[in-house]
Amino acid sequence: MVRKKEKRSFERFLSHDNPRVKECVEQLLRHDAERREAWRRERRAEEEAEERWLRVMESGVDVALENSNGAYDRPVDDADFDIPF
Repeated sequence: MVRKKEKRSFERFLSHDNPRVKECVEQLLRHDAERREAWRRERRAEEEAEERWLRVMESGVDVALENSNGAYDRPVDDADFDIPF
C-alpha cells in the first residue's frame, strides 16, 4: 500500500508528459485503492464477528461454537468424551 506521505509524490506524476508513467501511477493508485477497500471489508467482518461473540458471551453462555449458519451450537459437555468401557 502507498503510505499517505508518499501518495502526494505519486499523484504529481499523474500530469507527467510520458503516458507510460501516467499509466503506471494510475495503475498503482487503483491497486492501492483496491487493497485498502479489501482491508476495510476484512476489518469490518472481524468487528462484526467480535460483536456477535460479545453478545453471546453477555447472554450468559459459557462456551459457544458458531456453526456455518451463524448460529451457535450447544456448549461441549465433558460427557461427550466419556469412553464406554
